Amino acid sequence: MTEVLNRLPQETKDKREFRYKRAFQLSLQKNYLEKEEWTKPEEDKLYLRHILAEVRAEQDERAAFDFPEGK
Repeated sequence: MTEVLNRLPQETKDKREFRYKRAFQLSLQKNYLEKEEWTKPEEDKLYLRHILAEVRAEQDERAAFDFPEGK
């Protein structure tokens, strides 16, 4: 997962960090995010999925070269 996060564009990393910090702050204050600020399902993006697939494919390829089948 570290490799996936390292490959994110800086702007996406910044937005992700902001969301985590805000969630942590609200949790400490025992508050909830205003409903108007919730992410709507149509706006929600699975931004890690394609990078995760790339990293897994690279790891599988590396493993195939390190330990060929039948040897």
